[in-house]
Amino acid sequence: MSGGILTKADQAAEAMKLNADSILELGLIDEIIAEPLGGAHRNYDQVSSNLSKVILKNLDELTSCQLMF
Repeated sequence: MSGGILTKADQAAEAMKLNADSILELGLIDEIIAEPLGGAHRNYDQVSSNLSKVILKNLDELTSCQLMF
């Protein structure tokens, strides 16, 4: 039964364009952070490394911007 629910949820998400590629294309996010093979829950160290790199890169970009008030 839960398989049917997941399938319907997946279909609904696809119909609403709720996936990383679509959201990126719409400009709602700046980038997609790669997950390790098998999913984030299988390799915490890799996830931590990926997140750290992206956060530091974006923080560097943001801190170099001039704020105008």
